[in-house]
Amino acid sequence: ENLENYLAEEKKRTDERTGLSAQVVHQREQDELSRIMAHDEVRRRIHTPHLPEVIRSFLAGCWENVLAAAYTRSGEDGTTWNQAIATMDELVWSVEPKSVPEDRKKLVGLLPGLLKRLQDGMVQAKLPDAERDQFFARLVQCHAVVVKAGLQAVEQEDDHQAEFVEQEIAAEEAAERARHEAEPTDFSET
Repeated sequence: ENLENYLAEEKKRTDERTGLSAQVVHQREQDELSRIMAHDEVRRRIHTPHLPEVIRSFLAGCWENVLAAAYTRSGEDGTTWNQAIATMDELVWSVEPKSVPEDRKKLVGLLPGLLKRLQDGMVQAKLPDAERDQFFARLVQCHAVVVKAGLQAVEQEDDHQAEFVEQEIAAEEAAERARHEAEPTDFSET
């Protein structure tokens, strides 16, 4: 009977160790999958043309960790994952030039929520306060540049439009002069 109790206890301990080992392996696989999914999503966005280096670095570092944690918590269809992806997409969009007034207006409306979600993600990723402050300072500069670039593009377009109109007017005037000069002169006596 002692032998049977001993064997039963040993089997129970072995089963518990096996179960714990399986949980550890499963967790490691889940963590690896989360890192891969996060990495792939970030890589799709950091090759966006004209993306500032500060944004590339942020996405490849801090935000990739936020994404991995979100994927671990909620999976690919989870709200947390999808919100982290949407925040990343909004960040990328926010630093693209804004040449139409609707885009500049949309940016102004988007910023408070975007900045809050970025802040929350940075806190979750345990990014030091100094790095957070530095990132936000550089992000403000990026936003100022894209709005200014968009306004300059509008001004340049207006300048080009004005130049085009001037050229059209000059061409019409030249054509009118040419028509007047080309009219036959009436030499007949009246």
